Amino acid sequence: MSLSWERIAELSIASLSPKEKGSSAVYVDQTLLSPGVVIQVGGREVRVPWQAALAFVDLEPGVNWGHRCRYLVVNATSGEIQTYDEQIPPFLISAPPNLRLVWKGEAVPPWAVVQP
Repeated sequence: MSLSWERIAELSIASLSPKEKGSSAVYVDQTLLSPGVVIQVGGREVRVPWQAALAFVDLEPGVNWGHRCRYLVVNATSGEIQTYDEQIPPFLISAPPNLRLVWKGEAVPPWAVVQP
């Protein structure tokens, strides 16, 4: 891994549009994923192509159950991002233990973010 967790967070936040940046919350799972591992991304399975980190963008913080969200698989060396638009946040079952809030838009109320 050549990118720091801080840089992975910066790249994840930079993937947002200006409107999304103001109204979204971004989380990074600080578990390094190995190439070839299969992970659950919303309602689908994804094979990780390279050593990576998983980020989650909650596009509608505070909305219960399924809602617009996005998963980012961030290459831990180059910063390349694969994006998956979904409707199922990771919080419906339980938040991954290494999931960290890295961004909260100004329109997001504090009660709407998850602090695992």
